[in-house]
Amino acid sequence: MSLNTRKSLIALAFATLAVAPAAAMPLGWPSNGPNCGVVAHVPMRDLWLGHFAGGRWVRDIFGAKAMDWRDEYVCFPTLAGCQTWRKSMGRAFNQIEGYRTCVRIR
Repeated sequence: MSLNTRKSLIALAFATLAVAPAAAMPLGWPSNGPNCGVVAHVPMRDLWLGHFAGGRWVRDIFGAKAMDWRDEYVCFPTLAGCQTWRKSMGRAFNQIEGYRTCVRIR
């Protein structure tokens, strides 16, 4: 990611928080969007990294069994938000066990 892109994302994060702090992060920040490295520069007390890996079996359009696997990292401003996301992902992708955690970054 270029320096200009990072600066733009940081500016966007600050602007979003200034305009609507409660609406700025309703479901967490995907690590491939404004990632945890960029979010780490936003002045907030807590920052949590959620990691979910798990899957489920689905049928494709021809009826063949296929695995729907997810491996996602998301940043959250609160532990409660991270745990809610992790639990909802666990309910949706519960057939193949993976790894689920919330880790405090700061």
